[in-house]
Amino acid sequence: MTEPTPAETLTAAAERLETAATSAHRASPEPWTVTDEHVIRCADDMIVADRSGTDDPAERADLPYIATMHPGVGRAIAAWLHRAAGRTAEVQRHLGDEFQDGALDQDAHDALAVARAILAPAVPLHGPQDATTATHAGTETPDARSRPQEGAQAIECRECGDTGACAGGPCAIAPTPAAGLRDRIETALDDFDAARATDAVLAAIGPELTAIAEAAAAAVEDQRARADRAEAQLRAVRAELDALDSEAPYLSPVARTAHTQATDRIRAELDATNTPKEP
Repeated sequence: MTEPTPAETLTAAAERLETAATSAHRASPEPWTVTDEHVIRCADDMIVADRSGTDDPAERADLPYIATMHPGVGRAIAAWLHRAAGRTAEVQRHLGDEFQDGALDQDAHDALAVARAILAPAVPLHGPQDATTATHAGTETPDARSRPQEGAQAIECRECGDTGACAGGPCAIAPTPAAGLRDRIETALDDFDAARATDAVLAAIGPELTAIAEAAAAAVEDQRARADRAEAQLRAVRAELDALDSEAPYLSPVARTAHTQATDRIRAELDATNTPKEP
């Protein structure tokens, strides 16, 4: 099965969250509130969640978080993921086969982390090697949970130290140091990929930018040369007019009048071009 692209992952997560937010209780964008320390109500005072059946603070501790993550927040996050998916798709199209996650900006990386967390329930919570040793509560009998499978590593309960089943199922599974190390390794690899992808992009577009800059400089020089030539020609015309003026006194009155009118008209046109006059 083909691995989904980052843009596809972002879009899938956005659509899942959008659907969940739209289908949520009353689907109102207004905030939810916790009342009486055990009830969550939406904007129209309808009850969203009720923990009045317990006085255990631990069972009520998640109510403020649930109230905070109301449908309006879900829709806003979904919109953010959709925008990140659009930008990521543009980067993928631009780089083609050379695309790597490292080519994305920090905001896209953050969005991908959120997207993968949203999509996580759709995939096993444990890796291939752990899938045979970790079981979900309720999917097997207590006896089956208390007997580690052959060749599997026993899971020790963090609360009671038992390697089998507690009264209510395994209390908790303590995170292993290897998990934190794996996260740091993955972060370092992402940073390395980002740097390598950035270098690849700069190496690819660097010659193009240099060529564009050289072409622009050549065009500017060409325009300057053409302007200098035009100005020199206009100066020559003005000098020729001045030379003709020096001969005007020797012309007949009629010819001198015609000469003056013609040269005045030409000078007016030269002045309209804002051409510098000879000092």
